[in-house]
Amino acid sequence: MPTSTAILKLTSFQSLHLVHLRVCRGSGLWQDNSYDLLSAEQQERQRKSRETRLKLARLPHHKGLKEFDFTFQPSIDKRQIEELGTLAFVARN
Repeated sequence: MPTSTAILKLTSFQSLHLVHLRVCRGSGLWQDNSYDLLSAEQQERQRKSRETRLKLARLPHHKGLKEFDFTFQPSIDKRQIEELGTLAFVARN
């Protein structure tokens, strides 16, 4: 007989472990923590999906703003790009 994790196709051991710890500590039943479990599982699947798509895209290298060479393109305003990188404009608007 298949286990409940096999039936639900849960792939993230961390998700299951998190809910198991909560139940063992008495902070709820499996049913009460099912949303957290499924939420964590969904996030893990999305992370794996992004990772797989990036691998399949065969992009040369992932660069962050810290590794970007602003001297290569002097017309780019470094201060403005770094400001955009902080997403501070979202909080202001």
